[in-house]
Amino acid sequence: MKNKITSLAVFILLSSVLFSQTDKKPSRYMVMEDIVPYNKTTEYEKAQKNINEYILKNKLGFKWDAYQSDDNTYMYLVPFSSFSDIDKLYQAWDEKMKSVNQDEFGKLTNAFVGTIDHNNNIIIEQNESTYNPKSPYLTREKTAFLHWDFFEIIPGKEKEAWGLMKEYKAMCEKENIDVPFHVWSVNFGEHTSTIIITTPATGDIDFYTHNKATDDKLMKAPGGMELYGKFMDCVKKFNHFNGRPRPDLSIK
Repeated sequence: MKNKITSLAVFILLSSVLFSQTDKKPSRYMVMEDIVPYNKTTEYEKAQKNINEYILKNKLGFKWDAYQSDDNTYMYLVPFSSFSDIDKLYQAWDEKMKSVNQDEFGKLTNAFVGTIDHNNNIIIEQNESTYNPKSPYLTREKTAFLHWDFFEIIPGKEKEAWGLMKEYKAMCEKENIDVPFHVWSVNFGEHTSTIIITTPATGDIDFYTHNKATDDKLMKAPGGMELYGKFMDCVKKFNHFNGRPRPDLSIK
């Protein structure tokens, strides 16, 4: 977290991440990731909650949505509209930090030392292939689970893969699939050729039940198997994991 805070000074749901936005501008998020050893979880989360309280107490003006994956990666998503907002973030942080007790802040950030194996920052942008069904089977309030799919695309096949994603969305609309999903491109950070898909659910059983029903329906639809085969031919590497929102680590 010490590196995360300094990255804010220097430097990708569930509400705003999982469901459609009211404005039509691309949804962008700066995602700060902390990979935490399991035996350091309690220490890390205590430090995180303390720094959140400090930010709120000092009215530093920062907000993020927090998530935790099943491999103990903590993700903090900071929304922004344009890349100039990041410069404003630097400036605002530098200005506000002049008014806080530096010794107190230093103690809070030092509490993270030894609790994090690795940090990573990426910027993600919501793609037009994001699918919001007319009648989703779940509401935002019932969402307590998130599944991530990472498709690393073979260099040179990015355009084809994104075109197939549009076809996949159209097929979901035609077959009246009731499971929403968001599709993200990576604009900055590792693996910029990766397509990320996030799918909400009420829990892991709920996700896998609806995922199987969706796959069974789409594979039987005209062209479904062919579309799947074409897309996977563009994929160099596939990875996926589960997680959940952490409102207790978020700043609203």
